[in-house]
Formats: sequence, structure tokens, C-alpha cells
Amino acid sequence: MIMNDQVVQMLEKMLDINENIYGVALVDGKGKVLAQTANWDIRKDSPGFVAAWNANQGSVSLLGIRYVVVENTPERLIGTNATGKGHVIGASAGPAKVIVYINPAIGPTVVLNDVYMDAMRIGKLMAS
Repeated sequence: MIMNDQVVQMLEKMLDINENIYGVALVDGKGKVLAQTANWDIRKDSPGFVAAWNANQGSVSLLGIRYVVVENTPERLIGTNATGKGHVIGASAGPAKVIVYINPAIGPTVVLNDVYMDAMRIGKLMAS
């Protein structure tokens, strides 16, 4: 899987889509972190996150926070924390996945389309 500076820059720019996006990571199909923003280290939890997504489980965990899955398709996963600790969105980027942490102040659907479109662009970049 090709990682280049352009992909890393796109990940960093995802933080600028909305001030409520707090962390972004790019993982391979098994959950190995390929790149992540400096403020969010999910290396320990990302394989379990991807496994839960693929197995269509009812919840996922990252950094000790449990998120109830409210939507799960092969293209995307949306999880929300019942105690107000935020949301996660997973979006397919070709064979890779983009995982984003969102502030509880907004609903995940506010940024979903932008995250999804950027993930598709990242997938295309990695394939080229």
C-alpha cells in the first residue's frame, strides 16, 4: 500500500473540514495504522476497530471509549458514545480505512459527507 506525502497532507487537512474533528487516522484493511494525526494514537485499538466493523458488531472501542454503532456498511461506520464522549466515523479509502474522532458537540452526520469524500480521494491517491 502506497503512502505518500500527499495522503498525509490530506489526512491533516481533514482536521480543517470542521473544528469539531479532533483526530484522524488511516489504517490498512487489518487495522494497522499507516498514518495518524499527532494528537490521536489509536495503534493499540485500530485492529479491533476494523475487526468489529467487518464483523458488523454492535459496538467498537477506541482509547477506552465504547461507541454504539448506529450505521455499519462496507463503505462506512458511524459510532456514538452514549455518555457524551463523542463520535467516530470510519470510511473506506480503497482497501484502507479512514477513522475520524468527532467532538460530542455536533452530530456525526454534520461531517460525514466531507469525511466520506476525502476518504474516497485518499483511496484513489493510494491506488495510483
